[in-house]
Amino acid sequence: MRLLFWIFLPLFFSGCAVHTPALVLPASSSEQFTLPATTPSDSTRTQHLLSWWEQFESPALLALQTAAQEQSSSLAQARLQLQSAQNALTLAQDVPDPKVLSQAGISRSTTLLSPLASNSATAGIQLSWEIDLFNKAAIQTNIKQLELENAKAAWHDARTLVAARTASAYFHYHLCHQSSALVEQQLHILQKHIALRSELVAQGLEPLSTVQLLRLKEQNLQNTLSTTKQQCTLERRALQAITALPPSQLEPLLAQTPPANPSLFVPLTIPAALFAQRPDVLAAKNALQSALFNKTRTRLATYPSVSLNGAWSMGALRTPTTSLEGSFWSVGPLSISLPLLDPKVIDSALLLADAQIAYQSTLLKSTLEQATKEVDSALLSLAFNSERLETNSASIHTQQQLLLTAQQSYAQGLTSGIEPLEAQSALLSLHMQQLTLQKDRIVHWIDLYKAIGGGFSREHI
Repeated sequence: MRLLFWIFLPLFFSGCAVHTPALVLPASSSEQFTLPATTPSDSTRTQHLLSWWEQFESPALLALQTAAQEQSSSLAQARLQLQSAQNALTLAQDVPDPKVLSQAGISRSTTLLSPLASNSATAGIQLSWEIDLFNKAAIQTNIKQLELENAKAAWHDARTLVAARTASAYFHYHLCHQSSALVEQQLHILQKHIALRSELVAQGLEPLSTVQLLRLKEQNLQNTLSTTKQQCTLERRALQAITALPPSQLEPLLAQTPPANPSLFVPLTIPAALFAQRPDVLAAKNALQSALFNKTRTRLATYPSVSLNGAWSMGALRTPTTSLEGSFWSVGPLSISLPLLDPKVIDSALLLADAQIAYQSTLLKSTLEQATKEVDSALLSLAFNSERLETNSASIHTQQQLLLTAQQSYAQGLTSGIEPLEAQSALLSLHMQQLTLQKDRIVHWIDLYKAIGGGFSREHI
């Protein structure tokens, strides 16, 4: 009966446990911003990441991103921090569980009173249990769980940045080569133009300064072409550095030209729920929850701690004249420790905890406002870019008609060959503007991708 009394005594104390109230966001933040109760799972984040980049319809881009992630040092560091956070959570979850220690030993000895040797052996277990009557260990576990969520978000953020950096370098490389080709065409047309103007100068129909200005323009185009080709080389080297692929594997991927105008989905608005996948928003939200947990932990510091120990062992002793065997057990002591703290110290700690909660609440609001600002900026840039692309397309169509008219007039002998060259040069300039706008579109699209924390899919819009 005494044994049962000591065993069930901790259960009696547990009936008096103080349960931590449910932790919710303060009204100052929850009234203005609504965050989902759970964060996107790792598989959901990965699927969004892949499906988002698939909109570019470029298998080469996906292959380059995979290669870049495999050798990224920042991603490896984030993966290490994720594993460390997982290990810390596992250790925190193990704290309230009873601890069992096994022991065994064997010895052979003699004494001054008896020259005969004796053999002895012992084996047993020791138990210790820090009884979490007041959820102290649970509070620490919750804090470690929040740290694990932050580590997962940081890992996802590292993948997001690697994917964005790879895509930026990939598209800049191809746009650079397209720009180089347009400059070469402009240079070729300008040289034809110079030849025709030179004939007119020789006939005294044009001033020499006209040709001189055109040759100056030719030199500028040649410098532009040289600079563009140099930039293309740098973009290729950047891709090789990001992916660490040998030329034998990189060149076939770069030879695959991406679609000139991929059908990118441009949303009009972004649901606020998608902001939860931003690492900074998730970190701010978890910091506020951690501050609330910390206040509860501060209050529980005044509650007693209860621990229970126990042991069981068996042993044997063998001598030439004696043989003994037996076992024994013990339960206890049941220890109860109550910290004697100055009430002023506790009140000061609680005031500090309240100040921390207020600060984290303000920080969460500021982080959400910054996230909204970045998304709005990216959406606005995409909208303006779309309008400019439409205007540019209309201008290209009009200029193509003008070029066709100039070519027909030249074929009929109504105009000289200069008019078609000028019309063709103007058309190439519009194509160069279009290429710049397409480059800006990719930049704004990647900015939006990073602003919402790593992509989205159509079903979430």
